[in-house]
Amino acid sequence: MKRKDKALYLCIMFITTAAFAASHTFFRDSGDLFLEISSDGRVIQNLDLKKIAPGTSILLREGGGTNELLVSGDLAGSAGLTGSARSVRMISADCPGGDCLKIAPLKSGRGTIVCLPHKLVIKLRANGKRESDDAVDAVTY
Repeated sequence: MKRKDKALYLCIMFITTAAFAASHTFFRDSGDLFLEISSDGRVIQNLDLKKIAPGTSILLREGGGTNELLVSGDLAGSAGLTGSARSVRMISADCPGGDCLKIAPLKSGRGTIVCLPHKLVIKLRANGKRESDDAVDAVTY
């Protein structure tokens, strides 16, 4: 390898490492996560995950059926759990098929669990932010 090639590879590695570090430092969620539970298009509960103890189950009787959510804490840090160290998953549902049970636990402000037969939508939102119904996702020409 030539000397200039090595310098180029080192520069690329440095820029990649700096970009990775910056993305994890500046674009990280603040840790305030809210659990939004909607039924048939209307919000029925909006819960702060900091105020829910790990291991708490939430029973939902909506849409003609029963679903149960489990809020669990991260096993890595048991002392001083924050909202960002929590996860939410569906542990039981009496809907046919049980597709909502197969969805991975929600761990960030961008996750969604949907139970179509019961018309339930469970979302984690960072800092309690809500997407506007008028917001534009994409524009095509």
